[in-house]
Amino acid sequence: MVLNFSKVVAQSSQLWLDYMGYPIQDLNWDYELNVGYNRLLSEGGWVDVYLNNTVTFQKLWWLLFDGSLEVHYTYDPQYSNSFEIRPWVMTTVRWNTEGEYLNLFRPFIAALFEYRYIFFDGDTPNEQKMRIRTRLGGRITINNKTMAIKTFYVPYRLELFFDLNGSATERFASKSRIMLGLGYIFNNAFRAEFVYYVNSSRNTYEDKFDATDNIFSFIVRHNL
Repeated sequence: MVLNFSKVVAQSSQLWLDYMGYPIQDLNWDYELNVGYNRLLSEGGWVDVYLNNTVTFQKLWWLLFDGSLEVHYTYDPQYSNSFEIRPWVMTTVRWNTEGEYLNLFRPFIAALFEYRYIFFDGDTPNEQKMRIRTRLGGRITINNKTMAIKTFYVPYRLELFFDLNGSATERFASKSRIMLGLGYIFNNAFRAEFVYYVNSSRNTYEDKFDATDNIFSFIVRHNL
């Protein structure tokens, strides 16, 4: 896939707010609860609220397996409201380096397979979609070599989306995404991140197949 950002023009801006709690953190198992709110910042823009439950299994330091169930409700005054159930599984391979090579902290590659059941209001046909999302990312620590308390760090990620059973038809369907942000670790319980995404998308309802979304995300991570 070739990413050509020289021709794209910003079509929209989105705001994402996320709370991520980690009530279970065991030697091999983690559980993450994610409550989120996304909004298209334009007149008549959609609003998406969701709940995400993710279980992570890690037996080897370099290999992780995740399984998750997301539930979304989207209010869209310009098209149709929808309820979505999205189970997904992901395999992650990471390099367990800390404080070396430009302060890279555990860079990773990952592949995520997701199945999407989308139920629309009214006469809009329901949909079942499958896609694979590939990821390359990690963190770069700034004022410490590891992710210690009072550390500033830069999260980064490149993500590509591949449809498996036909093209996506939802509004602002993602094609690729580049993320860069700034995070800070307050203490053992709390850290926060402000993240900016450049998101290449296709808006099939408005016949815009090569557009860019500006996404501004604020994330609170809470170890319970």
